[in-house]
Amino acid sequence: MSLLAGYDDSGRTNRIVGALLGAVLALLGAAGIAVSLGHPFAGSGSPHAAKVLSSLSTDLLQSLVNVGLGLLVVAAAVAGTHRSRGANRLVGAVVLLIGVYGIAALDTRLDVFATNDKSTDVHLLLGFLLLVPAVLADRRRSHGQGPKYRSVSHDGAGGGTAAGRTPPGGRRG
Repeated sequence: MSLLAGYDDSGRTNRIVGALLGAVLALLGAAGIAVSLGHPFAGSGSPHAAKVLSSLSTDLLQSLVNVGLGLLVVAAAVAGTHRSRGANRLVGAVVLLIGVYGIAALDTRLDVFATNDKSTDVHLLLGFLLLVPAVLADRRRSHGQGPKYRSVSHDGAGGGTAAGRTPPGGRRG
């Protein structure tokens, strides 16, 4: 049984995931900004960092990045399916890399995001959850299960494609 069997992405999945997880990321970032005021901008290290929800370590730099990435994903979800899928893929990869960076830099001088194990786990989880629907939708489309092109025209006689897109092969009607 294929991993893709039964997975139907009409675009709603990527948009819903992007809107929800983008909002979570932006809200965590906003909370981080609120608690980071008065702390060093970046690189304060886990013991001196501000705490969000009493256990997520952060600094102003990480909080600003989270707000920016979260708002980007929410805006893409509002803009449409194609943009949402691309933003989920891009931001998911960036957030996942921040999580991997958090593992490597934890409690070292390289830790410019003032991470701890819990904030690293949150980044890894959010990055993974953003990436999965985007990658599955891309795989589904590459296996010929994506949207079908149908011939439409303004006069009803054919000769165009749905939404004005050119079908594979580059020829219209």
